[in-house]
Amino acid sequence: MPYYETVVVIDPLAEEGVADKHLGKVRELIGSKGGNVLKVEEWGKRRLAYSIKHRREGTYYLVEFEGQGETVAALDQYYRIQESILRYLTIAREAPSPEGSVSPVAMDQGHVEAAGAGVAELEEHARVEPGEEYEDQETDRINGTLDPMDA
Repeated sequence: MPYYETVVVIDPLAEEGVADKHLGKVRELIGSKGGNVLKVEEWGKRRLAYSIKHRREGTYYLVEFEGQGETVAALDQYYRIQESILRYLTIAREAPSPEGSVSPVAMDQGHVEAAGAGVAELEEHARVEPGEEYEDQETDRINGTLDPMDA
């Protein structure tokens, strides 16, 4: 069976539990089409490169799975009709990621959920919280590359 990964960006201002509902539905769709979820990673809330539906941030999730092309089509159809899903992308992979591997993005966010393994605690890295300045913000302001929304 072919391997795939899908990244979903969910509106962080959506009601509580919406992300869990979406991930549950993704698991259900993959299972109903004879596929198997290999890994789920929560990448956390990240700044978007541009505004989507008037949002500047989104909560990212990665789902690795094996399945057929009809599984991808079913996921695509589900993603399109959900208001709280800002963006998504599903790609084919040659092989699944190595057992126990964690993407650098997920590691940076400090937590990962492996399919069937629960939540594993990882090293928490310092990150900039909304409203705080990051190191190069003054340089960006001088160079004119600072987004006016950040000032």
